[in-house]
Amino acid sequence: MNNSKIYTFEKGSNHTRELTDQYIQDSAKSYLEECGMTDDISVIHDSRGKPVIESRAKIFASATHTDNIVVVAVSENEIGIDCEEKSRDIKNIERLAKGFFTPSEFLKLDGLCGDERRLSFLKIWVKKESYVKLTGIGLSGIKQVDVFSLPENIVFTDTDIGDNYFVSVCENISMTH
Repeated sequence: MNNSKIYTFEKGSNHTRELTDQYIQDSAKSYLEECGMTDDISVIHDSRGKPVIESRAKIFASATHTDNIVVVAVSENEIGIDCEEKSRDIKNIERLAKGFFTPSEFLKLDGLCGDERRLSFLKIWVKKESYVKLTGIGLSGIKQVDVFSLPENIVFTDTDIGDNYFVSVCENISMTH
């Protein structure tokens, strides 16, 4: 099978969870087709609300959205994804970083100012969020997650979508079959 793939969709003002589930289902079908496979696919949610793909193929999916887009990641590995708009205005970066970042993550912001500091904050934030979505630990556990000190089987792939969005995909590659 392929490595992880991301799929993007426009997000309208009337967006619903059911539409996100449809995007996940469409993405999973596309992923399998790209691998030369077909299967009936449905999307359910586990007790934490994490999407689960029901299929004969063992694949995983995660979804995220911002104001204008929905991004879905599909992989043969357990996966999490997050996306943020690069232009997002963040008030109180210092307070947020102290509240949600570990000391080593906070140190990555040290000496940075203005836009450079804001963009670095966002890049760390999308990594943390994608890890939280991978593990299902929820935002209550985000402060304990240091994205620069995770086990080697946890791998991040960071990318941009156009000029507007940062995306981080987090995979547990020890699950590869």
